[in-house]
Amino acid sequence: MNDVTANSATAYRGLRIYYSNNNTITNLVANSNDDQGIYLYQSSYNVIDHAKLSGNNQGIYMYYAARNNFSNINIISSEGYGIYAHGGWGDPYGNNNRFSDSVITGSGTSDVYLYESSGQIYNLTMLNTTYGSIDFNGDEIVLLRKYYCLLYTSDAADELDGVDLGGRRII
Repeated sequence: MNDVTANSATAYRGLRIYYSNNNTITNLVANSNDDQGIYLYQSSYNVIDHAKLSGNNQGIYMYYAARNNFSNINIISSEGYGIYAHGGWGDPYGNNNRFSDSVITGSGTSDVYLYESSGQIYNLTMLNTTYGSIDFNGDEIVLLRKYYCLLYTSDAADELDGVDLGGRRII
């Protein structure tokens, strides 16, 4: 695992992963870069865990990048887009990227932008990930949003057929 700090007001990109696969990056800080905090170009099977990206033009830009896993990512106050996913030309370009336990907020243009050209973006998964706005450009885009929570009940509830959650619905 790599701890990476890319903290500079004069850098063009904080972290560039270019034609590179199977990297693991942890504890990345990329602030105030002229372009992207993280740039992935035709790169797959990368893991980026615990990243703080703020004040970049774009937080994360993925160009034909597939099967990457992002977890515990905080993208704050990007000038343009928080996440810009550019896909096309079919699998694997732009497919099966996953964000989990992340927050994208305060982006100038849109928190998430999905653009497909001559192809598709399939199965971009947002698991327990929040964002304020999303824009699409293209016809073949599939975004999966999932939120999970744990419900704890008392021992007394175990003896009943269901559990009442606020009186709206019985599970």
